[in-house]
Amino acid sequence: MDYKSDINEIIESLEGWLIKKKSNDNVSFSLFKKDNKRWFKVKQVKGSEGVELALCYYKTSKDKDAKGWIYLRDVIEITAFEKSFTVISSSKSMILEAQTQ
Repeated sequence: MDYKSDINEIIESLEGWLIKKKSNDNVSFSLFKKDNKRWFKVKQVKGSEGVELALCYYKTSKDKDAKGWIYLRDVIEITAFEKSFTVISSSKSMILEAQTQ
């Protein structure tokens, strides 16, 4: 049993469609924004401290370049409620919603 390849297989399987909810930071601007369906994937990326894990999101499942991400080491809180959850890091927060529980 190769521990490193097992971890890589688990990481590669953490992907799927989620709804990225609009932010309420700027109420007047957010009135014109809509929620976006995005492909999310946990990936190993090159960060400031070497290779690290990030929750990346893409416009489609075929895209190669992420539209955004949160480094998992920076996550300070995850709050879940029914089909949605909030991921809070030191630099940003995202409200995400699944179509099923």
